[in-house]
Amino acid sequence: MPDGVPAMVAAHLPDDEPARLDALRLLELLDTPPDERFERLVRVASTALGLPMAVVSLIDADRQWFKARIGIDACETTRDVSFCAHAILEPTGVFVVSDALADPRFADNPLVHEGPRIRSYAGHVLRDPAGRALGALAVADHAPRQFDERELGLLADLAALVEGELVAIDREAAGREIARLERSKHALLETFTEGLVLQDTSGAIVEWNTAAERVLGLSADELGGRTSVDPRWRCVQADGSDWPGETHPAMVALTTGVPVRDALMGVHRPNGDLVWMRVNSQPLFDEGVATGVFTAFQDITAEITYERRSAAMAERLSAAIEAGGVGTALLDGDGRITFVNTALADVLAAHTEELKGVELASFFQEADPVHRQLEEVRTGVRTTIAADVCLSPRDPSAVTALRGMPATTDARWIRLNLSQLPDLDDGGVMLAQITDITVRRHLEADVARSEELARVCLDVLEQGIVFGSPTAGVLRVNPAARALLGLAPEGEVPDALLDQWTVLDQDLRELAPHERPVSRAIATGEAIRDQMVWLRRLDGDFIRVRLSAMPFGWTDEVVVAFTDVTPYTRLGDPRPERVYAGHR
Repeated sequence: MPDGVPAMVAAHLPDDEPARLDALRLLELLDTPPDERFERLVRVASTALGLPMAVVSLIDADRQWFKARIGIDACETTRDVSFCAHAILEPTGVFVVSDALADPRFADNPLVHEGPRIRSYAGHVLRDPAGRALGALAVADHAPRQFDERELGLLADLAALVEGELVAIDREAAGREIARLERSKHALLETFTEGLVLQDTSGAIVEWNTAAERVLGLSADELGGRTSVDPRWRCVQADGSDWPGETHPAMVALTTGVPVRDALMGVHRPNGDLVWMRVNSQPLFDEGVATGVFTAFQDITAEITYERRSAAMAERLSAAIEAGGVGTALLDGDGRITFVNTALADVLAAHTEELKGVELASFFQEADPVHRQLEEVRTGVRTTIAADVCLSPRDPSAVTALRGMPATTDARWIRLNLSQLPDLDDGGVMLAQITDITVRRHLEADVARSEELARVCLDVLEQGIVFGSPTAGVLRVNPAARALLGLAPEGEVPDALLDQWTVLDQDLRELAPHERPVSRAIATGEAIRDQMVWLRRLDGDFIRVRLSAMPFGWTDEVVVAFTDVTPYTRLGDPRPERVYAGHR
């Protein structure tokens, strides 16, 4: 480069870098084969903007990796030369470089002067549902140029489509917490004793749960597509008379648009058994037009047989339908509540009737990113939301921290799972399922505070402390240990630090790896306490230490504590040739 050209400036790390990297790796997208969903979007970006280069770039710890690319040969570059590493830092989400040679951050960047010879660049950040910047959708040219508002708007729209694909992938490879919640929800629904069926406007069954098959004694092939008027049901009323199909609860609800509650129906299974069911049918509407009917039924044969259990069984049925364990609401196209169950009403501290017609978003704090996500669902940019949300405090004067624990115990945290219902005519209805996770968030905060307290305690100890394991390497080294081992006060610690130690016994015999206190503690699972050894620092000098190694029985981790006793070594005792200069 000519004299006077400023040195390239690498992008600094985002404040949430550890959490950002965790979210990126949970996608399980890095180093995967090409995916046509993303390849199509970079082709569209390149063609629509008339530019030779377009990429979907994911920013890893020390590299940028291209999930899709056009006009660029390499599948990845180092992070320090990445334009997109700068893009993820932009609060607005848009990063533009009109002329890289005129920008001191990129004037001597090898991507500018060598392949692919980027001269101008525009990137739009790609975020996950939690708002963490994972990478960027970017376009570039070989010549300097300006990007107008229309072009940046098109880039933003395409980035939203990429984010939608990332959300779809995120659903397939969700984090442990989300997966656990989803498994719990699925297990809860599948263990309901109530049968649940969804019928279309003709009365044909299009969806059902496993309990429905069990209660009715039908297989999935026998249940799917069967209508209420099918004579094979052989339904009877409470007095034993036939129950015509056109007057079944589901058909009445469809015809009148009025829910049918607590209908007592007898159904003959194929094997001849008569099962008594309590049936509830709820018609479904999309902007006033009936689109189907949701019916729940419970086998209450025992209730009929035993009169004394009748009230209790009816209450369980009502609770399962109206106040299930998972808070549930239907929202219209404007995000207003059209249906809400008792469980969700309890979470929101309101009555079910009070919530109808109210915007669900009004219960969320104004600064929460979930508002943007809700708007994207309403406008069709995305179809789902999965996010932790802090509810606005019941006391309007209370201040609640969005990224930490609520400032008052009155505020509550929820897990929101919202989906656009795909089977309705114009897609104007959303399903929201909400779980109260306040206790979990409090526990997470308590753990964080405990970890911080432990860190402070370790930092003030004069005794050297090292946490590590054979598989994970060195996990933590306190300042005293850094000083005793000759490590820099700051910076990374070699993962093989435990293996690099040279340890001598009192007779100056070098201990084999399996004889060293740390190795013995790991191998035996028993603590090694107060062993006197000579330990070689990284600079080659030796110090005499009193060393203890204590394993964690349920892992391969070990904590090593040592105190420098070199000053107290008797003059006549054997010493290594080089003793730490501070103690000569």
